[in-house]
Amino acid sequence: MTRLPRLQNVFYGVTDMPRARRFYEALFAPALKYADGERWIQYDAGGSPFALAGAGEAHASMMGAAAVFEVGDLTACEALVSQSGGTVLEARDMGAHGTTLVVRDPEGNVVHLWSRAPRANAVA
Repeated sequence: MTRLPRLQNVFYGVTDMPRARRFYEALFAPALKYADGERWIQYDAGGSPFALAGAGEAHASMMGAAAVFEVGDLTACEALVSQSGGTVLEARDMGAHGTTLVVRDPEGNVVHLWSRAPRANAVA
């Protein structure tokens, strides 16, 4: 990879979504962009996406925040993760949203590499 990919979002894994949501909404009053029950809440944080991920969305080993980088070729990235001293934790098909590769960097941080799903009406 020769350049830093687009930062798609940053999120915190949370164990109590209603409590976390109340906290961030009271503290910052962010504009809500997307909500999926207790699984995922995404806000517009001054033009940058910030999200809360509940059970089933945040990887079980995650602590703190995770950066999500939008990449084009997950297969090439997967090879680079292993070659660079990282570990692939999980590959996950997110249906119409795309595919994500959850990796741990050599320092133990969880990073998501995400590839957008092709649009249904796109012509090959």
